[in-house]
Amino acid sequence: MKFFQKLDDFLDFGWAQIYRGKVDKKSPARHPTFVTSSHDGIPNARTLVMRRSDRKNNKIEFHTDTASSKMLDLKRNPRAGIHIWLPKVQLQIQMDVVIEIKVGDTIIPVWKMFQLTLELLMELFLTLVASLKALLPMIMPLIINVLQF
Repeated sequence: MKFFQKLDDFLDFGWAQIYRGKVDKKSPARHPTFVTSSHDGIPNARTLVMRRSDRKNNKIEFHTDTASSKMLDLKRNPRAGIHIWLPKVQLQIQMDVVIEIKVGDTIIPVWKMFQLTLELLMELFLTLVASLKALLPMIMPLIINVLQF
């Protein structure tokens, strides 16, 4: 278990772990538990993928479908909780947060970048498939020979 003598030390460590969740797909901070309250006060917990963190402004970004139940919860009550469990150091990070919902024009640049990334990945995938297709006649006899061996 990790112990901290000063609040600043904990905050430095905590934000480093939160940032790591964005850049390391294996980090437990990548998939925190996000808790909202339903219209009748019942907690609703779910796992989300953290998209971005900004320590300077104390912000963490998640993306979700505007028709999801969590969006209905947040429109009624923008207060939520975030929980991250770090098993290697046996430490949990708990945050009480106020959610700012952004839709429409404010997120268009983010989605354009996301769309461009998907388009580039698709192009790379199709190029790879085409290359494999071209190589298949050359390697198929080798595969057959290996299987017959």
